Amino acid sequence: MEKAKKKKIFKSLDAEEKLERLTSLAENKRELQIWENVESAKREFFEVQNFKQDTDSLILKLKATETNLPGKQVLINFEVEGHEFFSVGNLKPAEEGLYELVLSPKIFRFEKRKYLRIPNDFARRMSIKVTEGESTNYFKLDNVSPEGAAMILSSEKMRHFKPQTKIKGLVLELNENIYKISYAVIQHSTTLEDSPELIKVGMRFKEMDQREKRALVREVQNCLYKALKKDEA
Repeated sequence: MEKAKKKKIFKSLDAEEKLERLTSLAENKRELQIWENVESAKREFFEVQNFKQDTDSLILKLKATETNLPGKQVLINFEVEGHEFFSVGNLKPAEEGLYELVLSPKIFRFEKRKYLRIPNDFARRMSIKVTEGESTNYFKLDNVSPEGAAMILSSEKMRHFKPQTKIKGLVLELNENIYKISYAVIQHSTTLEDSPELIKVGMRFKEMDQREKRALVREVQNCLYKALKKDEA
């Protein structure tokens, strides 16, 4: 049987990695996406012109004709070599056509996916409720995204989560919110390489009300935002 490794799904860049990545953004004039962490916010696109190490800030050129983001705290996203990077910062008003974005200390790196996937330590509660007949079970999730989830379970539960098994009527709990999932399909169920008594189960949400899915997208982003701001001086 194929074995899986338990690994973190994101990385917080250390000081050296952060310096290297931000310097490269400026040297290559890469695109940066910025938006406010509010409902229905649209991403705005900027081109990185310079990196000021002394103030930990990026100098940006707006790609559109106008923006309403100066003076606000914003989420930041850029892509490099199959990875996505996120941070938060404050965008200052333009001077001579250029904007200064003062960055927070944290930059997180994730694998690029259609939807952001966050680990369980980004949330106060992250679990899924499975009901079969008169039996109801709650499982703590290892990570979640708007398209699926994964959990670490004891190997004795393998028989309940075989690949391609369809599970109906799930309820996802993320912080104080609940999201109903009409049905999901088990994609994989593999023994952990370093802990053979455990298995990692991955599921894909196959049917979900679009309003609930949009709300889940919003809450996942909110969890990311709070994690980036946690312990901020």
